[in-house]
Amino acid sequence: MRARAAQEGAGMILAVLLLCGLGQLGTAAPGSQGVKCVVFNDEYMTCMWGDQEDQPAANYSLYYWYQHQPAVTECRRYLRHNGINTGCWFSHSEITLFQTFRVHVNASHGSRIQVIPTYDMKLQDLVKPDPPVNLTLQNMSNHQLQLSWHTPYPRQQCVEHAVRYKSNKDTDWTVHGVSGQLFSFPSVDEEKKYTFQVRSKINQYCGSTQLWSEWSVPMYWGNTMAHKCGSSSCRRCPTPARPSTSSSTPTRATSRNGPVSPRTWWRASHPTTARASATSVSCSPRRARSLLLTAGPP
Repeated sequence: MRARAAQEGAGMILAVLLLCGLGQLGTAAPGSQGVKCVVFNDEYMTCMWGDQEDQPAANYSLYYWYQHQPAVTECRRYLRHNGINTGCWFSHSEITLFQTFRVHVNASHGSRIQVIPTYDMKLQDLVKPDPPVNLTLQNMSNHQLQLSWHTPYPRQQCVEHAVRYKSNKDTDWTVHGVSGQLFSFPSVDEEKKYTFQVRSKINQYCGSTQLWSEWSVPMYWGNTMAHKCGSSSCRRCPTPARPSTSSSTPTRATSRNGPVSPRTWWRASHPTTARASATSVSCSPRRARSLLLTAGPP
């Protein structure tokens, strides 16, 4: 009990120093652009500051606390660029939604301390979900397609989606907002090839944000070779391969005094490319016009 009381007392003293003392020792650090935090899929968070490519040389330190948790904690895992602290990485256990989150970043230049501007944050408004996965197209009756997908965000009732599509004859995307995980495309032209993608963001019931996920791996329907497969010389029809969903896994950060790559911790493992290959199936005009693809590893 005494140790805990001493720890809380030390935290309160540090908070008072940060709020009342350090902020008076200097103006905003030169070149500072404030502190920007993003919660990635409720799994981890990064708080970045300054210009990553032109950060003034200084010893940057970040301290944070929550409104109803007076203990002040220094960043445990700094993100470094060119040997300078440019951000902080937070694990899932360090993230608390629906409480006011406060940070203080100071830059030490010898005996002078300058402060990077910050503000109170609501972390539920800073969540960026991972992109949807497992896109599936079903060919319904009367030239109608049904697109479904899965969201990797743990609280599925908290996300809304946007579907975009275009054919090989279109120059612009058509975008529709979707509340669930199904989208019906009422009519398709069998002579066209279509591309579909989905992205997600936190809905108004669980936060207030404009942070969309990245677009999903594209899903294709149709075959530009359909008319050729109806000829007498056709034997086998090429079909698009399933897109690759391989991704890299971030490595563990080092201690607060060791180097950490910003690229490792700043972004979630989002699949960004699709690997295409040629696969052959038995040829028939009906098969060539009704290709059913499911996004996922082959």
